[in-house]
Amino acid sequence: MVLLGIVSGVAIASMTKSRQNEQRSAARALAVGINYARERALTTGRSTWCYVYTNTERVNYHETVSGSVVAMTDPATGAQIATVLGSAASGVNLSEVGIGAFNGSTSASAQIFGFDWQGRPVNSGGALLSSATTITVVATGQSTITLSIAAESGLLTTSW
Repeated sequence: MVLLGIVSGVAIASMTKSRQNEQRSAARALAVGINYARERALTTGRSTWCYVYTNTERVNYHETVSGSVVAMTDPATGAQIATVLGSAASGVNLSEVGIGAFNGSTSASAQIFGFDWQGRPVNSGGALLSSATTITVVATGQSTITLSIAAESGLLTTSW
């Protein structure tokens, strides 16, 4: 009985640590995607956009080309650039992790923000943001991780 209790305790601790690592990996992946969108705006001089879907645990990245918003694609593969969490994630084990909220909202509609040619964060209408944009990353039994994009500078910080 004692041995079973010890083994169960170790297994639970291991699962908790694994879920925490998964959540941190998801937050890093999301930060990389958002930072890429900002850097792409700076290097190309075109506005870029992040479409955040809390219901599907996905962020799609777009850019404005000749006045039209088009999917941002990977130059090597031609595939659309996206960060996918939750059960739809493939190639990485992020199935237990999701996007909790965007600026406190869990709307099923796309929540959109972007970066202008100077890397400054803007709202979906292209106006400069006056306050930070936040995205939370959640996992069962774990503290929320918050990604915050600062108004005016576009600097992304992560709070564990």
